[in-house]
Amino acid sequence: MYRKLLTGLMSLVFLSGCYYDSEEELYGTCNTSNVSYSQNITNILQNNLCMNCHGNPPSNAAPFSLVTYADVKAQVDAGRLIGAINHIQGFAAMPKEGPKMSQCDIDKVEAWVASGAPQN
Repeated sequence: MYRKLLTGLMSLVFLSGCYYDSEEELYGTCNTSNVSYSQNITNILQNNLCMNCHGNPPSNAAPFSLVTYADVKAQVDAGRLIGAINHIQGFAAMPKEGPKMSQCDIDKVEAWVASGAPQN
Protein backbone atom coordinates (compact mmCIF):
# COMPACT_ATOMS: atom_id res chain seq x y z
CA MET A 1 0.00 0.00 0.00
CA TYR A 2 2.78 2.43 0.97
CA ARG A 3 4.66 1.60 -2.25
CA LYS A 4 1.57 2.34 -4.41
CA LEU A 5 1.00 5.64 -2.63
CA LEU A 6 4.65 6.63 -3.04
CA THR A 7 4.61 5.63 -6.72
CA GLY A 8 1.44 7.66 -7.27
CA LEU A 9 2.89 10.74 -5.60
CA MET A 10 6.13 10.49 -7.56
CA SER A 11 4.14 10.20 -10.79
CA LEU A 12 2.28 13.40 -9.95
CA VAL A 13 5.54 15.22 -9.30
CA PHE A 14 7.03 14.14 -12.62
CA LEU A 15 3.88 14.79 -14.63
CA SER A 16 3.41 18.24 -13.14
CA GLY A 17 6.70 19.19 -14.81
CA CYS A 18 5.21 18.50 -18.24
CA TYR A 19 4.03 21.84 -19.55
CA TYR A 20 3.56 23.06 -23.09
CA ASP A 21 2.61 26.55 -24.21
CA SER A 22 0.84 25.25 -27.27
CA GLU A 23 -0.16 22.17 -29.15
CA GLU A 24 2.69 22.91 -31.57
CA GLU A 25 5.24 22.57 -28.79
CA LEU A 26 3.54 19.45 -27.51
CA TYR A 27 3.96 17.69 -30.84
CA GLY A 28 7.30 19.29 -31.72
CA THR A 29 6.10 21.09 -34.81
CA CYS A 30 5.94 24.77 -35.56
CA ASN A 31 4.03 25.84 -38.63
CA THR A 32 5.77 28.91 -40.01
CA SER A 33 4.07 28.84 -43.39
CA ASN A 34 1.53 31.55 -44.13
CA VAL A 35 2.30 33.56 -41.01
CA SER A 36 0.25 36.73 -41.04
CA TYR A 37 0.38 39.93 -39.05
CA SER A 38 -3.30 39.89 -38.13
CA GLN A 39 -3.59 36.19 -37.26
CA ASN A 40 -0.18 35.42 -35.76
CA ILE A 41 2.04 38.38 -34.97
CA THR A 42 -0.56 40.37 -33.04
CA ASN A 43 -1.38 37.29 -30.94
CA ILE A 44 2.31 36.60 -30.27
CA LEU A 45 2.82 40.17 -29.08
CA GLN A 46 -0.28 39.98 -26.86
CA ASN A 47 0.50 36.52 -25.44
CA ASN A 48 4.09 37.43 -24.59
CA LEU A 49 2.98 40.47 -22.60
CA CYS A 50 4.60 42.95 -25.00
CA MET A 51 1.60 45.26 -24.64
CA ASN A 52 2.19 45.63 -20.90
CA CYS A 53 5.00 48.06 -21.76
CA HIS A 54 4.54 48.72 -25.49
CA GLY A 55 0.78 49.35 -25.35
CA ASN A 56 -1.03 52.51 -26.24
CA PRO A 57 0.37 54.75 -24.92
CA PRO A 58 3.68 53.07 -24.15
CA SER A 59 4.56 52.83 -20.46
CA ASN A 60 7.43 54.79 -19.01
CA ALA A 61 9.59 51.68 -19.47
CA ALA A 62 9.07 51.55 -23.24
CA PRO A 63 10.06 54.30 -25.65
CA PHE A 64 7.67 53.12 -28.41
CA SER A 65 4.37 51.38 -29.01
CA LEU A 66 3.75 48.03 -30.72
CA VAL A 67 -0.01 48.48 -31.03
CA THR A 68 -0.36 49.11 -34.76
CA TYR A 69 1.15 47.49 -37.80
CA ALA A 70 3.10 50.70 -38.49
CA ASP A 71 4.56 50.58 -34.96
CA VAL A 72 5.72 46.97 -35.35
CA LYS A 73 6.98 47.52 -38.91
CA ALA A 74 9.08 50.48 -37.71
CA GLN A 75 10.85 48.17 -35.24
CA VAL A 76 11.34 45.54 -37.96
CA ASP A 77 12.77 48.16 -40.33
CA ALA A 78 15.10 49.44 -37.60
CA GLY A 79 16.35 45.87 -37.07
CA ARG A 80 15.33 45.85 -33.41
CA LEU A 81 12.53 43.29 -33.28
CA ILE A 82 14.47 40.14 -34.20
CA GLY A 83 17.46 41.08 -32.05
CA ALA A 84 15.28 41.82 -29.03
CA ILE A 85 13.18 38.65 -29.11
CA ASN A 86 16.25 36.47 -29.70
CA HIS A 87 18.09 38.12 -26.78
CA ILE A 88 21.02 38.92 -29.07
CA GLN A 89 23.87 40.81 -27.41
CA GLY A 90 23.63 44.53 -28.12
CA PHE A 91 19.81 44.51 -28.11
CA ALA A 92 17.44 45.02 -25.20
CA ALA A 93 16.25 41.47 -24.48
CA MET A 94 12.47 41.25 -24.69
CA PRO A 95 10.25 40.71 -22.94
CA LYS A 96 12.13 42.73 -20.38
CA GLU A 97 12.65 40.90 -17.09
CA GLY A 98 10.65 37.97 -18.44
CA PRO A 99 11.37 34.63 -20.04
CA LYS A 100 12.33 34.47 -23.67
CA MET A 101 9.44 33.80 -26.05
CA SER A 102 8.96 30.20 -27.12
CA GLN A 103 11.15 29.18 -30.04
CA CYS A 104 8.01 28.58 -32.09
CA ASP A 105 6.85 32.18 -31.54
CA ILE A 106 10.31 33.45 -32.46
CA ASP A 107 10.33 31.26 -35.59
CA LYS A 108 6.95 32.67 -36.64
CA VAL A 109 8.08 36.27 -36.18
CA GLU A 110 11.27 35.53 -38.13
CA ALA A 111 9.27 33.88 -40.94
CA TRP A 112 6.95 36.89 -41.11
CA VAL A 113 9.90 39.31 -41.23
CA ALA A 114 11.68 37.17 -43.86
CA SER A 115 8.57 37.33 -46.04
CA GLY A 116 8.80 41.13 -46.01
CA ALA A 117 6.68 41.75 -42.88
CA PRO A 118 3.47 42.18 -44.90
CA GLN A 119 0.37 43.82 -43.47
CA ASN A 120 -1.78 40.74 -43.93
